Amino acid sequence: MPDGWETQCGLNPLNSSDANGDVDGDGVTNLQEYLDGTDPWNAPPTANTGPDQTVAEGVTVTLNGSNSSDPDDGIAFYSWAQTTGTPVTLSDPTAVKPTFTAPKVGSGSASLTFRLTVTDHGGQPSTDSSIVNVTSGNLPPIADAGAVQTVSEGVTVTLDGSYSSDPDDGIATYLWEQTTGVSVTLSDPTVVKPTFTAPDGGSVGASLTFRLTVTDTGGLQSTDTCFVNISSVNTPPVANAGPNQTVEEGTTVALDGSSSSDPDDGIESYLWEQTSGIPVTLSDPTLVAPAFVTPPVDVGGVLLSFRLAVKDKDGLRDSDEVSVTVGDNGITGFPSDVITFKTPTDESMGLKVDGDASCVSLEPVDPTAIPDGKNRPNKMIYGMVDIKVKPKGVGGGAYVTFYFPEPVPRSYKLYKYVPLSGWKNYNRYTAFNAARDQLTITLVDGGIGDDDGYADGMILDPSGVGTDPSSSGSGSSEDFSGCFISTVSGLRFKK
Repeated sequence: MPDGWETQCGLNPLNSSDANGDVDGDGVTNLQEYLDGTDPWNAPPTANTGPDQTVAEGVTVTLNGSNSSDPDDGIAFYSWAQTTGTPVTLSDPTAVKPTFTAPKVGSGSASLTFRLTVTDHGGQPSTDSSIVNVTSGNLPPIADAGAVQTVSEGVTVTLDGSYSSDPDDGIATYLWEQTTGVSVTLSDPTVVKPTFTAPDGGSVGASLTFRLTVTDTGGLQSTDTCFVNISSVNTPPVANAGPNQTVEEGTTVALDGSSSSDPDDGIESYLWEQTSGIPVTLSDPTLVAPAFVTPPVDVGGVLLSFRLAVKDKDGLRDSDEVSVTVGDNGITGFPSDVITFKTPTDESMGLKVDGDASCVSLEPVDPTAIPDGKNRPNKMIYGMVDIKVKPKGVGGGAYVTFYFPEPVPRSYKLYKYVPLSGWKNYNRYTAFNAARDQLTITLVDGGIGDDDGYADGMILDPSGVGTDPSSSGSGSSEDFSGCFISTVSGLRFKK
């Protein structure tokens, strides 16, 4: 490596071991960072396209890149591209969650593949792909890439896709691809059990990742991944994704990887990935215990599956899976794509967040439980709802719409409670629909409506509708009444 480049990057030109070092801990040596033209202090992002989906023709499909992550400077750009299948038109290829209409397949089926490229603010890219199977009857296969393996360098390793299955027409083809780690050569990437020779793992070991894609006779596809650790000294970590859960729609769920462990050098990172079910958005897929709000479901419910991958300080990995069964909460009378829940007053309500933002936590709150009664509004007939919204990037914004079971009287306005400033009238940034059974509010990370006031990639909003505080209160609330449309027109959310 040139001395000038090392000096510029804060490395020591006199230290020959710098070449094999990894100052940002991303698994790429400083020398390889130089050869690739990347910043050795900037860890790359991780693209995540969510689970594979199976849909019927003609329905609106939502792709979901909201669980992509970056460990340091954040994601700057999203870019979607279709790589296989009947061509479709994405609503916005640069959106976090673009949509498209599933093409007609008649009595057959089709498999569409979409690739997401995310780029961080330092220019580092990452890609991931997901499959959308469109079918009128044929059920897709289920890929199974086998368990995590830990082997010594130089041994022959056998990957195993034999537990993959298909419920109706059978698996026609297998395809293995290496996605991370020291490059190896597979004996035959199109067989069920290909082999390779384990490479040199160095003094601390190495971890390789392989993706298996299986295709059934009708052309539908499914993918799965597995890890192979190369080590004779370091013991790999043990992932524990926590117990399975059964909940209702509209519930905030916390996944729990806190029981994961490592016997020697400790766990360095956690990464959650949804592997099946209706795509949801995690508060932060790199946390030990990220949260999400369960999606709307019909009477039959749905099963969501998640995989936790943990990595120790020397780069060895393990994974574990957990399922969340989501049942119908019995609430009716709202659009099918609206999250429904019960308020503290036992009323039914709904909530929907605009396409490129997501609600990751939803907690009904009894306003009388808040000790601060100064300027508290009267007649909060639906109580309050404390939500956390994940926008598109730090400083991004969101439109959140509340759905009420009946028209809200005209005397009611939206009020927020913020511990540092008390109760506030938030009417300026709200708009009722003509029927007054829907209320849309505007929120900006670190700006209007964000409880914590910091641009940190998460909007906190505790609010509810009510009438003006009684005249007996000690003081009057700040009233932000005004024209909603003119206010919104001046906002510029970060894309």
